[in-house]
Amino acid sequence: DEQGGLWIGTYGGGLTLLKDGRFRTFTIQDGLPDDVVMALDRDRQGNLWMITPQGLVRGSQGKFTRVTASDGLPEVRATAVCGNSPEGVIAATPKGIYRLAQGRFEPFPLSPAGNRGIPEHLLCASDGSVWIGFSSGVIERRLNGASTLFPLRGQVARLYEDPNGGVWAAGKELAKFQNGRFEAVPVEGDGLGNAYTVCMDREGGVWVGLQ
Repeated sequence: DEQGGLWIGTYGGGLTLLKDGRFRTFTIQDGLPDDVVMALDRDRQGNLWMITPQGLVRGSQGKFTRVTASDGLPEVRATAVCGNSPEGVIAATPKGIYRLAQGRFEPFPLSPAGNRGIPEHLLCASDGSVWIGFSSGVIERRLNGASTLFPLRGQVARLYEDPNGGVWAAGKELAKFQNGRFEAVPVEGDGLGNAYTVCMDREGGVWVGLQ
């Protein structure tokens, strides 16, 4: 974060902050709704947003609050969240995609018609675009009021923006968005199988985590 802290979401150990060489852990005893943190992001105001088995959680100044239907989110279960979009905080649930506006979540507009499955992954890119990965293998890009769909072979497992602004998708194949579409990146041998995560190192090498 802006103060040099490293936030770590764990699977069963709560939320940990590493700052100035010291660890501080938040658990259900500190008000965290669940000790399993499946996703973690920060918004432009410094608030934490987490996905737990208990739903979407907002963390601010050491206090944690579950997001419920009274906040405009119609389903407790959240599948993805990103906080650094110019559109504000965006959350995905099996029922759709929602944006935080004036303290309340509302449907995120512009989605084209068609059955794309469940929105499972979100990427708020540095150019202001929002990328959404669906269970059907379709990827949607929303930018400057326009929405565009791109097919991908197999289910989307991970969306990633590299330090150069390139957008990648991992799943049954590794693909990079270029020339107006996602193009598969050739892999030697028997291919990837199932790719679950992708990252670029400081030398430009791309690393892929497999099942």
